[in-house]
Amino acid sequence: MRSALAVVLALVLVALAALPLAVRADEMPPAYDWGVVYFMSYDNDLERCGAPIIEGIAQGTVGDRIVAAVQADFTDKGGMRRIVLKKGGREETTIDSEDSADPERAFEYLRWFVKTFPCKRYVVTFLNHGGTLDAMCFDEKPATPRRNWMSGQVVGEKLRALKKEMPGRFELLFLQQCGRGSLENLYSFRGTADFIMSSPVPVGAPNTYYTAVHRWLAENPEATGDRIAAKIAAEDDHYTIYTCLRTSALDELPKRLDAAIAPFLKPKELKPAARQRVIHPVGEPIVDARAYLEALAAANELDAAPVAAFFRWVEKDLFTLVKLHEQKGRSARTLCGLSIYAPRTSAEAGRYRKLDIYSGTRLPALWEKVLAGAAEPAGDAPPRRQPRGF
Repeated sequence: MRSALAVVLALVLVALAALPLAVRADEMPPAYDWGVVYFMSYDNDLERCGAPIIEGIAQGTVGDRIVAAVQADFTDKGGMRRIVLKKGGREETTIDSEDSADPERAFEYLRWFVKTFPCKRYVVTFLNHGGTLDAMCFDEKPATPRRNWMSGQVVGEKLRALKKEMPGRFELLFLQQCGRGSLENLYSFRGTADFIMSSPVPVGAPNTYYTAVHRWLAENPEATGDRIAAKIAAEDDHYTIYTCLRTSALDELPKRLDAAIAPFLKPKELKPAARQRVIHPVGEPIVDARAYLEALAAANELDAAPVAAFFRWVEKDLFTLVKLHEQKGRSARTLCGLSIYAPRTSAEAGRYRKLDIYSGTRLPALWEKVLAGAAEPAGDAPPRRQPRGF
């Protein structure tokens, strides 16, 4: 009897093991489908855009399973404001810091959001001015002197770490700032969100997409980052060109770019390309990438087929979206969606040698060839401290 009873008990235990057990608190499914996070370092002339943006987000955040937050720095001295927007209300607290260009402050906020609001999917947006090649999030009057800009390279490193802390998918990173769509800057954000949205040229403000996109997210809990980017571009009126890329493809960028520039590295020196239009006006030689490389090939009578192959890859595999606003002029229609920093002097060539793209590609060798064949202009004007526009 005892052996029979033991067998029965064993079978019961096996059956119970197969049944779903009570879920522990730390294993509960996420409470929200979407978490949408904005970092708004508007301690500058963009402050006037802050209230309309926050109101637009609030009007759109009406679903039960979507939560949004804005951390905003304005021109007052009362610290930053952390605003949570959900269906049924708005909660605001004060953060005792005026350093909104300090990446530690930004990532304290982002880590707080991820921990406080477990979501299935996340969108992270950095609003504000974009500066020179590696400069973002302009803080005109920081508490710490000279801490006016964040480094995109540093932000990319921290976002890769943050992704590991997210309970859900990091669908979209929106760099909603002027001139973030350069080869050099975008490569700094590899391994972050599944998709990255940006622009190689100035972006307007306050933008018009917030309410419509937040309502759309509530109705599309399974949307992917590329679909969100397309919806933003469809609803916004304050831009010239938006792009969205597959972040996974950025891992291929060094190999693809090196193949494109290989013909340029064979001559001892290169004739300079025809003068190119600067497309991000911050006092640096930031130009359309395709136009520049095509002009360099033409000036040196080199095979342009590798350059053409590179941009076919950009259009087919890297980008999911290149959207030109329908009301923009003809000059914008020639843009490929990517910019490149094309140094004219040795000082300019050395300015960003620490960026990831330079250690991962043969771009430094290209600039040596270009500068060997070019007479350096008199003087080397430093980049402007702050761009005009948004």
